[in-house]
Amino acid sequence: MTGTLHHDGVAPAEPRLRPGPVVVGISTRRDTAYERSLRAAGEWAGRRNVDVKLVAGLGPAPADAEEDAVSRFALAEIDRAADHLALQLDPNQRIHTSAVHDSGVGALVAESRSAGLVVLQRRRLGPLARLREGSTSAAVAARAECPVLIVHADDPLSEASSDFGGVVVGVDDRGHAAHAIAAAFDEASFRGVSLTAVTVWAPAGPTFVPPDDQELEVGRNAAGLQLAEQLAGYRDRYPDVVVHELALAGGAEPVLADVCEGHQLLVVARHTEGHGVRRSLGGVTRRIIEEARCPVLVTPSSRPAPVARHRSGDH
Repeated sequence: MTGTLHHDGVAPAEPRLRPGPVVVGISTRRDTAYERSLRAAGEWAGRRNVDVKLVAGLGPAPADAEEDAVSRFALAEIDRAADHLALQLDPNQRIHTSAVHDSGVGALVAESRSAGLVVLQRRRLGPLARLREGSTSAAVAARAECPVLIVHADDPLSEASSDFGGVVVGVDDRGHAAHAIAAAFDEASFRGVSLTAVTVWAPAGPTFVPPDDQELEVGRNAAGLQLAEQLAGYRDRYPDVVVHELALAGGAEPVLADVCEGHQLLVVARHTEGHGVRRSLGGVTRRIIEEARCPVLVTPSSRPAPVARHRSGDH
């Protein structure tokens, strides 16, 4: 079941002239909130002047449509969310709605093929509860073909206060973060805030032997040089963005979680593309989503496609 809500003063869409819409996942669970995700989607769409699409996955089609309470609840929730969101958007922006008989993950991954962004609200759950219930946000972030913005129910309302910092982007040394860097510069420019680029490195050698000051300095300089090289082209493209570069020793998750506190957004790349068409989020990115105390934007990996290997003698 699909539909489109047209609010007064709506102008025709111009899909070929504008980026894809911002897609927001609407849960069919009665105990799931999404006010923060609606707010984040409205702000993102407003900065780019794009439409918003509210999407719910209803699960398998019921045998008896008359008893489809899940569908009725989902449609009512979508209508309520659309009315709430309409108050935040410019009249020239449209709100589309879609409720399909698919899983929430399947519906959102399908939408990601034409969307500019998918937005999801994630609850803070303990490890056992997360394991028992699964994670729609992690599954969508792992498979989506566009960036996925994950907001938490207890994230501070950063953009409402000038006391909060700008955008933080995590940059690795394996070439996975090009899309993340581009998205971070783009969003920092749209928001008019600074960008802090962080690369995290680990001292070489056995972990039980603490590195001396000289080893730390050599590692820090090498990581800093590599970070500067990855940012060089983007600095020229976004001269309006003030950039801070940090090369820090430690583990990626705790370092990025610490640095991003008090900032508006953390941008990270999906680090694992898997084999063939299978994709996974990667353990580091998954833990960062859990630990970060601000919204997290997960971009597809920029890892080059693997080259087929041939055994000697093959032609």
